Amino acid sequence: MEEVRHAWLSNLNSLPPGNAEPSQWASTVGEAARATMLAEERNAYEEKKLKLRKAMADTTLFNELQRDAGSPQTSLLGVENGDWSSTIEEQNQETSS
Repeated sequence: MEEVRHAWLSNLNSLPPGNAEPSQWASTVGEAARATMLAEERNAYEEKKLKLRKAMADTTLFNELQRDAGSPQTSLLGVENGDWSSTIEEQNQETSS
């Protein structure tokens, strides 16, 4: 049976999902699902995930965005300047797109 397996795998250009060494297997269901997604599906998934995190007001998202941008967030400017209308409008545009 092992010979058949090796012969079959040698004819393929890449190793099918699930046939990797056990150390390379996904440790969670979500990780396994993301590994099988196409690039377009993964982008759509990440966009949806980001929108949900924004809708839930995830504090870790704020920290991640601040770290990635390297500058204070727009919402901090609203606190400092007392002008929340531009901040709210910007967030509405982000979530509707």
